Amino acid sequence: MTLKDSILCKRILCSAALALLTGGLILHSAVFSGANYIPVLDSSASMSRTDPDGRISMIDEPADSRQVLTMGFVGNCIVGSMLGSGAYGTFNEQLEMEGPAYFLKGASSVLAEDDWTVCALGSVLSDGEYRPAEKNDDERAWYLAPAAGAQVLAEGSIDIVSLATDHTKDYGAEGYADTKTALEDAGLLWGDDEKAVYLEKHDIRIGVYPCRLEDAETDLPRILGWIGNASASCDLVVIYPHGHMGMEPDSPEVFAAYCSMIESGADMVLATHSTTLYEPVSYADGVIVPSLGSFLSGDTRFPEMETGVFRVKLLCTGGRVESWEWEMIPFLAYEEPWQPIPASSGN
Repeated sequence: MTLKDSILCKRILCSAALALLTGGLILHSAVFSGANYIPVLDSSASMSRTDPDGRISMIDEPADSRQVLTMGFVGNCIVGSMLGSGAYGTFNEQLEMEGPAYFLKGASSVLAEDDWTVCALGSVLSDGEYRPAEKNDDERAWYLAPAAGAQVLAEGSIDIVSLATDHTKDYGAEGYADTKTALEDAGLLWGDDEKAVYLEKHDIRIGVYPCRLEDAETDLPRILGWIGNASASCDLVVIYPHGHMGMEPDSPEVFAAYCSMIESGADMVLATHSTTLYEPVSYADGVIVPSLGSFLSGDTRFPEMETGVFRVKLLCTGGRVESWEWEMIPFLAYEEPWQPIPASSGN
């Protein structure tokens, strides 16, 4: 080997050793700094974080560094008929003839886009033969479907059901217990005044409290107490209240109660106790929907036509909610019996 060849060989070996050393130092730095990727710089980028042209900030984050979570909320869903009737022209007759997939087939593709969808159930789901609960003359309505009615919600891409409404105890404690069992058998989560629903995904924790708000003086302290506890452990706090049918969703007293919930730490207050859909209202750092209206009304073929899906989208990074936004997706209650559809698909 000539002297020239020997020198060239040594240079190649030194270059290789230097490359290995540099690579080892970069890998060591990445591992012990908690980094889970090593950015690839183009030839124009500077390695200095203080470089005035800031080209280091142009490096793209890895595709999995951010996640998007979405939740959908709809209003009342009366799954059943008055006194459980299966007579001609009733919801239960339609359920028997068409099966559970019929009812929300026009909405399920929209609802399935969300990680979770929430509804308020306004009926009892039971195969038991129970007496209707005693009611005064102003509240004489009882709604009932077979336990298989839970599949109406499950097959329609509903995931979470509020039982904190004014008809889930139409058939007493027995009917209420059967309703819980029917929902669980269908793979659905449920909540009520005594049981909030907690959801977790991508290290994000969401608390949803389905609750009754019939009297602010009586019910509000309980709700505010839950908000205080939930806001300390949840990244998003949602109140999903339901009141009696005589309550005006936008009355000063009711709206003041909703505002106090936001002031206490709730991010959203989405109410369900009216058949009418109300526009969302931004308040402080949160949003209030005085009423989500009725989404599925088993008590009538002729509901108020306008309803909707309230959707919230969360942008999450590293187990934190960086920002969130909402939209109201307009729906028509139905042109065909008991089939809500997106307004864009109506005539």
